[in-house]
Amino acid sequence: MSAFLFWNLKGKGLLREVRALCAEHGVDVLILAEAGPPPGMVLQELNKGQSRQFYLAEKIKDFHYTTPILRNVGHHGQHV
Repeated sequence: MSAFLFWNLKGKGLLREVRALCAEHGVDVLILAEAGPPPGMVLQELNKGQSRQFYLAEKIKDFHYTTPILRNVGHHGQHV
Protein backbone atom coordinates (compact mmCIF):
# COMPACT_ATOMS: atom_id res chain seq x y z
CA MET A 1 0.00 0.00 0.00
CA SER A 2 1.25 3.49 -0.84
CA ALA A 3 1.73 6.11 1.86
CA PHE A 4 0.54 9.65 1.09
CA LEU A 5 1.36 12.87 2.93
CA PHE A 6 -0.28 16.25 2.38
CA TRP A 7 1.03 19.31 4.20
CA ASN A 8 0.27 23.00 3.70
CA LEU A 9 3.56 24.60 4.70
CA LYS A 10 2.19 28.13 4.39
CA GLY A 11 5.64 29.23 3.22
CA LYS A 12 7.21 28.41 6.60
CA GLY A 13 10.29 26.60 5.23
CA LEU A 14 9.75 23.32 7.09
CA LEU A 15 11.36 21.17 4.40
CA ARG A 16 13.82 19.47 6.80
CA GLU A 17 10.89 18.42 8.97
CA VAL A 18 8.98 17.17 5.92
CA ARG A 19 12.04 15.20 4.79
CA ALA A 20 12.37 13.56 8.22
CA LEU A 21 8.67 12.72 8.36
CA CYS A 22 8.76 11.18 4.86
CA ALA A 23 11.80 9.07 5.75
CA GLU A 24 10.31 7.93 9.07
CA HIS A 25 6.98 6.88 7.55
CA GLY A 26 8.12 5.70 4.11
CA VAL A 27 6.03 8.27 2.25
CA ASP A 28 5.55 7.39 -1.44
CA VAL A 29 3.53 10.41 -2.58
CA LEU A 30 4.11 13.85 -1.09
CA ILE A 31 1.75 16.74 -1.83
CA LEU A 32 2.82 20.16 -0.63
CA ALA A 33 0.78 23.35 -0.68
CA GLU A 34 2.40 26.77 -0.34
CA ALA A 35 5.85 25.17 -0.14
CA GLY A 36 7.58 28.51 -0.75
CA PRO A 37 10.74 27.92 -2.82
CA PRO A 38 10.64 26.82 -6.48
CA PRO A 39 9.99 23.08 -7.05
CA GLY A 40 13.64 22.34 -7.94
CA MET A 41 14.85 23.74 -4.64
CA VAL A 42 12.15 21.82 -2.76
CA LEU A 43 13.24 18.57 -4.44
CA GLN A 44 16.88 19.23 -3.65
CA GLU A 45 16.10 19.73 0.04
CA LEU A 46 13.75 16.72 0.24
CA ASN A 47 16.26 14.38 -1.42
CA LYS A 48 19.31 15.55 0.54
CA GLY A 49 21.02 12.48 2.04
CA GLN A 50 18.11 10.14 1.23
CA SER A 51 18.37 6.74 -0.45
CA ARG A 52 14.81 7.07 -1.79
CA GLN A 53 14.45 10.05 -4.11
CA PHE A 54 11.35 12.12 -4.80
CA TYR A 55 10.57 13.19 -8.36
CA LEU A 56 8.38 16.02 -9.57
CA ALA A 57 5.17 14.86 -11.26
CA GLU A 58 4.70 17.71 -13.72
CA LYS A 59 1.52 16.32 -15.28
CA ILE A 60 -0.61 16.55 -12.14
CA LYS A 61 -3.54 18.93 -12.43
CA ASP A 62 -5.23 20.51 -9.47
CA PHE A 63 -8.97 20.34 -9.01
CA HIS A 64 -10.62 22.24 -6.21
CA TYR A 65 -13.80 23.99 -5.22
CA THR A 66 -14.00 27.75 -5.42
CA THR A 67 -16.72 30.30 -5.80
CA PRO A 68 -17.21 31.06 -9.51
CA ILE A 69 -16.98 34.79 -8.76
CA LEU A 70 -13.45 34.32 -7.42
CA ARG A 71 -12.14 32.03 -10.13
CA ASN A 72 -13.19 31.29 -13.68
CA VAL A 73 -11.82 28.30 -15.54
CA GLY A 74 -12.28 27.99 -19.30
CA HIS A 75 -12.04 24.97 -21.55
CA HIS A 76 -9.26 22.45 -20.86
CA GLY A 77 -8.60 23.90 -17.41
CA GLN A 78 -7.15 27.17 -18.71
CA HIS A 79 -7.61 30.18 -16.45
CA VAL A 80 -9.54 33.02 -18.04
